[in-house]
Amino acid sequence: MVHVIRLGLAGGLLIMMALARQNTGTWANPVGFYAGTFMVITLGQEAMLPGLPFSELMAAMILGSTIALFLGMLVTWRRPERTADPPPLYPGRRAARTLGLCAAFTVALLYLYESVQARATGLGVTDSGLFDRAQFFALGGQTLYLRALQALTYCGVLYVAFEARLRRRPVVLVGAYLLIVFVQGITFSTKLAFLISSLLVLAVIVSGYPTRFGRVNRRVLAGAAGALLIVLLTFHIVTALRHKGAADVSAVTGYSILAPPSAYSLVLDGNASVDLDPRWGMTIAGPRDLLLGEGDTRRFGVYAQSVQFNAGQDESATNIYTWFLPLRHDFGVPGTFVIIFGLGLAAGALATRQLAGTLGPFGQTALALLNLELLFAPIFTLTYYNFTPLLLVIGLLLAWLYADPARSRHVHEPGGRRPPHRAPIAIPRR
Repeated sequence: MVHVIRLGLAGGLLIMMALARQNTGTWANPVGFYAGTFMVITLGQEAMLPGLPFSELMAAMILGSTIALFLGMLVTWRRPERTADPPPLYPGRRAARTLGLCAAFTVALLYLYESVQARATGLGVTDSGLFDRAQFFALGGQTLYLRALQALTYCGVLYVAFEARLRRRPVVLVGAYLLIVFVQGITFSTKLAFLISSLLVLAVIVSGYPTRFGRVNRRVLAGAAGALLIVLLTFHIVTALRHKGAADVSAVTGYSILAPPSAYSLVLDGNASVDLDPRWGMTIAGPRDLLLGEGDTRRFGVYAQSVQFNAGQDESATNIYTWFLPLRHDFGVPGTFVIIFGLGLAAGALATRQLAGTLGPFGQTALALLNLELLFAPIFTLTYYNFTPLLLVIGLLLAWLYADPARSRHVHEPGGRRPPHRAPIAIPRR
């Protein structure tokens, strides 16, 4: 029965992706990101971990939320006469951009240095010599200063991704920054930082070049396969270093990536419980902590509870990470679908301007962050962390750095037209 549920869900998600592609003309739309990620995890479960539980309720939550997102996008979506990439980024203000680029790398390197120093204190290191990140945080090792450096490092990822679109060798620039983030993850024994950074770069690139994903071709498939390989490699290396040979690294990696929806499936069926802090909601925990500071905010670990699928196999333990947990806890099932429908409204408005070739740098930032949120929905919600509202604020700076003042004045003049050399390259709809 579980196999039928998983395969049926995968088929339904594929249909929703095809419908969204038919309406928008590109596979790289918000519904595609959301449904595609859940479909990959669902099929991965069926292929690698077929014994994982997966209830009808979990499948209904996933498919129902996909439909809600799609319907919301349809309300605000307006089909353009022809599909075009957003206008090219403004190449001016080179000195200001170069200064910002240097600052981004400086902050990332400083955070790397501080993380090495923090780990060198021995705080959170177990008797066996393993670094327990949860214990490190619980003992106060994650200071506000370190958290600020980490948030600014994510801002640097966003900035580097935009700047790379104006460079002749963008891979070198992005690769150098992601290498620093990767070493940070190794130092702090965490996979999340590199995963978020890599997918944020992908989301920024897609927001600027939607027409390149109009059809599935070898380059798109090769890029997707390469990104997935890097993610798996990161999980494998960090897990191996974290356990130092005391666990089956492949099993830990498989459960970490594929099992979170099944973990929440146990919660929905009443076979597992979650200890929730009744004082505060979870959905906007990160932004709330920014306002309240270090006082009465969420308890540490409330979002890191786990379940173990196979008794006696420690590798089968996984966190209950999925965005349905905070949404359902705060708003109930109907409220969850309403929130996701609202995200669909924003997605449709942004995608309309993106595919009409009129979405500016700030709009591209907002769309990239929305797609990033949808990509991570199977494992957790980005609003739980403090850096997401900061990234949106950074989008205002990017709008100033990369918006073409001459083009903006020309477009807003009565009867004005875009300068020919700045016009987006349009591709007729087929």
